[in-house]
Amino acid sequence: MKCNKNLLTKALLSTTLIASSTLFAAAQISFGGEPASFSQPTNSLRSAGVSKVIEVRPDFNPDDVKGLQAWDAQQVRVKPLVIGRAIATDINFARDAERITLDDGTVVYRLTIDAKNAKANILYYDDFFIPQDGGELFIYTPDRKTVLGKYTYETHPKHGAFATEPLPGTTAILEYKPALNSEEMPSILISSVGHIFAKAAPTEDPGEDQGSDDCSVNINCKEGAEWQDQKAGVVQMIMYSGRDVSICSGDLLNNTNEDFTPYIISAAHCESLTNRRKTSESDLDQWIFTFHYEKMGCSSGSFALGRGKTMVGCDLMAFLPIQGQSDGLLLKLDQMIPDSYRVYYNGWDRSDAIPNSGVGIHHPAGDAKKLSVYNGDVTLNTWHTSDAFGGPNAHFFFHFTKGETEGGSSGSSLWNEDKLVVGTLTGGGGRCQSGTNFYGRLNYHWDKYKKDGDATTQMASFLDPKTNGQATKLRGRWKDEAGTLRPLPIVSGVKVTREGNNIKVTWDAIPRTHLADGWKVKYNISRNGRDLDKRTEATEFIEPVTEAEKDNHGSITYGIQARYEYGTGIATENPDRPERYAVTDWVEQGIYIGEKSQTVPVIGVSKETSGGVRISWNQPYNLQEVTLFGAPKETSEYEEIVLNYKGSIRTHNHRNGYTPTEITFASKFPTASFDANGSALYVHGIRVIPTQKLSGVYKAYVHSSKMMNSQYYVNQPFDVPSNWAPGQWVTVLLQKPIAIDLEKVLFAGVTIPNKNVTPFPSISFVKYTSDAIREYIDGNIALENGEDILSYSNAVSSRIVSKYSGYAAISILVSNVKKPMTSADDQRIYVTGKNIVPFPKVKGFTIKRNGTEIANVEAVREYVDKDGSENDTYTVEVKYEDGAYTSNEEITTDATEPTVYPTTVGIDGLLHVSGSDALTSLAIYTMDGKLVKMVRQPASTISMEDVAAGNYIVVLDGTNGRKTQRIIR
Repeated sequence: MKCNKNLLTKALLSTTLIASSTLFAAAQISFGGEPASFSQPTNSLRSAGVSKVIEVRPDFNPDDVKGLQAWDAQQVRVKPLVIGRAIATDINFARDAERITLDDGTVVYRLTIDAKNAKANILYYDDFFIPQDGGELFIYTPDRKTVLGKYTYETHPKHGAFATEPLPGTTAILEYKPALNSEEMPSILISSVGHIFAKAAPTEDPGEDQGSDDCSVNINCKEGAEWQDQKAGVVQMIMYSGRDVSICSGDLLNNTNEDFTPYIISAAHCESLTNRRKTSESDLDQWIFTFHYEKMGCSSGSFALGRGKTMVGCDLMAFLPIQGQSDGLLLKLDQMIPDSYRVYYNGWDRSDAIPNSGVGIHHPAGDAKKLSVYNGDVTLNTWHTSDAFGGPNAHFFFHFTKGETEGGSSGSSLWNEDKLVVGTLTGGGGRCQSGTNFYGRLNYHWDKYKKDGDATTQMASFLDPKTNGQATKLRGRWKDEAGTLRPLPIVSGVKVTREGNNIKVTWDAIPRTHLADGWKVKYNISRNGRDLDKRTEATEFIEPVTEAEKDNHGSITYGIQARYEYGTGIATENPDRPERYAVTDWVEQGIYIGEKSQTVPVIGVSKETSGGVRISWNQPYNLQEVTLFGAPKETSEYEEIVLNYKGSIRTHNHRNGYTPTEITFASKFPTASFDANGSALYVHGIRVIPTQKLSGVYKAYVHSSKMMNSQYYVNQPFDVPSNWAPGQWVTVLLQKPIAIDLEKVLFAGVTIPNKNVTPFPSISFVKYTSDAIREYIDGNIALENGEDILSYSNAVSSRIVSKYSGYAAISILVSNVKKPMTSADDQRIYVTGKNIVPFPKVKGFTIKRNGTEIANVEAVREYVDKDGSENDTYTVEVKYEDGAYTSNEEITTDATEPTVYPTTVGIDGLLHVSGSDALTSLAIYTMDGKLVKMVRQPASTISMEDVAAGNYIVVLDGTNGRKTQRIIR
């Protein structure tokens, strides 16, 4: 079945690793540029009339559609994940656009389309044709953060159906600039607008995942290290059929001619749940395929914004339905994939062998690319549900040992131990390692159901044209054997040090293993999110501290970005416009240059039986404050975030609707940018600007990951101080610090009772806050203690929160010390920024008795003063290492012999044991000699939660003999 016209689409390379995104986050054209109106102040536009907005209102209830189409992980189901519905329109750009004259005399035509309450929108066209004389079309969001284009004649050189990729939010602005001295208008006929009510594409949101994060594995985690070639062929498919907009996963396959025909393998049920094909040729013209949508690191708190390279339109080559067969689908993209896409053509194995181990790579719930691992126990099985009855033994059946699949994973490939594709995902049920998975066998897709005269009933002739289906296996490959068309390596080994009065940044040179002769590699440098415009071929950068300190608040973060210059260029979809250069994601590294805690509180002075006293002290916290917008300025302006009472709402967990008891407004923090150098990090508090002076209303909310686990979650009540004035920040220290899981997302904000009161309590946002490199949408709503988490756009569409422009006045206070802070600790904030930088490393401590120095010790937390008494006054000063800053490590109490600390056990109920490897037992006795706890072969931490408050003796037995200590619980 032939799909008519399509477009090879290429996203401009984004600049994100720790989190960078260019203005043009994603696009379907490689020609670049920007809309003409962007060079003009918004308020300077002149027009003969009022700006025209065409409103496209949904003729359906999105909640009803979501409820009917919801993917239930606990049920064995087979269907693509529906993310939206098309709304019919009759929009003719030439007829409906508004003529605007810019200040410099340039004439542009502009049209605004508002898909009311949509999370994203997709424009579908009956005709898309731009005159060959040089006209340019851009499509962008009102805030100008996401821009598609420019589209030119080369985009779609024939009249016919077309689609443009999802644009986040409700509103799309189309802006066309005709060629100089031309009056010819483009033929842009928009037949429908895809109203997206669920996840559809990369969004400006750290950890934008809609899927579960308790057992999902990002493709760039360590488990994916051996699958970096194969992942480059995986696609997310956005399908349009009838009115439904849905998503599946697919994969690019090699064929025995090795001519790079763009075959995409997926599941037949993504096209039809019956044994009959349902998608029209016109609809297939508008299917969207996105390569390289993935997170750069392992963390779900990182970005995948704008990394995708997209194509539109396909041919349907083979259809092996789920009803009675093996659920296989083979598509062919209408145009060859340009070299600049850097994709991998996966190999396959169509033998009847059962795989022993391997992976699945997919886009669950429309998220960035994930990986699932299996090791053995694969059997043959038959798909059988109320939806469909498959062919006998046409499927592989097994459980993953790591990872899972969800709605949106359908159609994704299964690789065997030889890294060859052997099947495609039909579906399954359950969660994580208990979940079941059925993959249609490539062996059956091949020619098991072949019918003479109907080429669509087999895949053999397409994947093996050389020997007409006789081949059993085929290798995967890049488009060139030399490897120059692999994805471009990012910078590695970035290190920041202070050397005297200078800051020095160094990094490893990009290896030339897969670089063509004549290519040059240069490096761009940024400081605190601002490009310094200092391109260099060197691998170091040095600047005076005085220069670096100009825009710092206790820390400096440098970013390095590789720029590849190709010389003659890399082929694109337009042979006359080769790609001359490309840039990779920014890699950032920070350095702590602020003040530091000079002293730490002495928390214990206890008499030793052998004479003298034992002194113990806390670690320095050196609190770092993290916001989404950096340090607040004296000139910062604040306005109230309008929250609203919600009488009833339907969510994934409450499909019949319910009235939440509380509403939480939270920011989502990009934990991937928290540089701990391997050290644990803990949230010790939050800071917010409330809108009302209230007691018993607000709660401080911190939630690391989406799991409802007390280890990662707190919702602590707090009162706004009586002396608080509007616009002032309120600091709330947590009684239980929350460990930050750097592989998960982190939410922080405030919880408010969901009561129908006026005014509704809320917090403020900081107006006019933005960042050219790290830009994303702020504001998530959590219901029922995080049981349901809504994105900003969903919260707006549900009318829980009204739109606002800027970042919420929310910050988190972070340290690498686990113990809760007390009033005796230094609670000052030494660093404020958008991420965490490595903490200053403690070198040791200076002990003073009654103001006189008596000892210098290494990084331990106890010292025995044989000449001291309990009546003496002790102070402990901190000594730090100079030069490179790395993460602090937990400081032990004694450098030589086993011991326990702290001497007064805190509210976390934990007793730490240094030197536990040398111990055979740890016993705790009351002061009158009664044994209350015995631990054999103790670990480094002992829980005291089962021990009542009081004074105790701890007896440590081990290779160094017996030692006793007194502690207080």
